[in-house]
Amino acid sequence: MTLTEARLRELMREVADQAAPAVLLPRVAVPEPRPRWRQALPAAGLVAAVVAALVAAVLAGGVGDQQPARSLLGPVVHRGVTTSTSPGDVLMAVSVLVGGDQATAVHVVPADGGQEVEVPPADDMLLSGGHRLSRDGRYLVRLCTGLGCDAQVQVLDLRTGADRRFEAPLVQSAELSPDGEVLAWAATGSLHLLRTATGEQVERELSGGGPATAVGWSPDGRTVAVQTGLDVALFDRAGSETGRLNGLTMTNGGMSWSPDGLSLLGSGTTGGTSSHPVDGGEATAWAAPEGMVRSVGWAGGRVVWLVGKTGEQSLVLADPSGRDLETWVELDVGQRVESVVWSDALSRGR
Repeated sequence: MTLTEARLRELMREVADQAAPAVLLPRVAVPEPRPRWRQALPAAGLVAAVVAALVAAVLAGGVGDQQPARSLLGPVVHRGVTTSTSPGDVLMAVSVLVGGDQATAVHVVPADGGQEVEVPPADDMLLSGGHRLSRDGRYLVRLCTGLGCDAQVQVLDLRTGADRRFEAPLVQSAELSPDGEVLAWAATGSLHLLRTATGEQVERELSGGGPATAVGWSPDGRTVAVQTGLDVALFDRAGSETGRLNGLTMTNGGMSWSPDGLSLLGSGTTGGTSSHPVDGGEATAWAAPEGMVRSVGWAGGRVVWLVGKTGEQSLVLADPSGRDLETWVELDVGQRVESVVWSDALSRGR
């Protein structure tokens, strides 16, 4: 039983004791009583009010400790025992290295509660990587830079298995906007914004003196962050630069954005992990838990860390101190985790 459930039951018992009706006296000894249903109204109203307040508090995370995604995601993510390119909407995608430095396998957790599924690459995708999941869990985006699919971005519809390819010379990273309408991809020194319906594309040269290595859409889809050298440049959907965070390296593409879209998680030039307000405000440092591999994103208002050694890795949630830890999910995938991405439902802690 969680702390929240225990507290809820305790408060309900207290209310029940207070609202219990008095022992009825013989009729001749008391005045004519009001109808019984009228007597019960105050107690029933009190119980209803308390229940409503407690439910609202639980949903808002105000009673006991927050338990992000416990009702959605199981305690362990296993390797997929079956393969499919159309498992339906998914909650989480875990990619693992299976040979060499770039060949990877992707295991997904279906949103309908079914068993994990491995999503195989297409026959012509000899080398693939850079796996990203759309925020609604419907699309899997991955890069292919090996023989047979020269510099392409694949957008796989996990509901239907439909496979769309987009030419992307020198591509380093790609991510789909939350509404699925714009594919952002970074090349060596440029940002490309491609409308998936029409193929219309905007290209923007990047300043900063370094290659563009990562892109990440904000939760509302209005802004895309681009890693360029040691800086993060912010662009709107039309390709206009709207801001820049100097000395920041994003932790995990779009997973770096806080659920409210107000800050980016990453590492600074002095090391360590911190969240940086996109309006230029003061950064908040997040202490790394013991056994940390790297930070990988957000669940609710807490940072998610990948911890543990190969074959025994897990995701833990932590507060800024790095001490209030909660194991979110164990990754029983047998190999070294390359990347972990999850849907918006888990990012918001629902």
